[in-house]
Amino acid sequence: MKAKVIVKDAPTALLYNIEDGKCAAIMDICAENGIRCVVLDTMSACMSVGCLCGAKGFSSDIIACDIPQNEAMVLYAVGNAERNALLDGMRAQRLNVDLKCVATATNMSWALGRLVSELEKEHKAMHSSAGRA
Repeated sequence: MKAKVIVKDAPTALLYNIEDGKCAAIMDICAENGIRCVVLDTMSACMSVGCLCGAKGFSSDIIACDIPQNEAMVLYAVGNAERNALLDGMRAQRLNVDLKCVATATNMSWALGRLVSELEKEHKAMHSSAGRA
């Protein structure tokens, strides 16, 4: 019987369009929690989330999309404990990134710009409905 080797993807945080000082502080928290960081600017918006995360099976082809200017953080293959430690560390240092999500089977094939645009819409909808309550 042959042993089956399971290769786990590296826990990764995509840091999109985040200001340098804040980005460096988030990177430190990620490093403390074993999370690899990929720092991205708007030039990366038209690449797939899967490719940017380093997941197998995603090409580096350019995908047409809007180029959002807001900052965002996308977590890929990050366990619950690591995610909670990252978010707690960010809260402790008052490092706010409004647009955060987890990479899913659905959004991995999307352009990063499309994902960030969807996060922007969700964020606006949540905050506009909260003001009416």
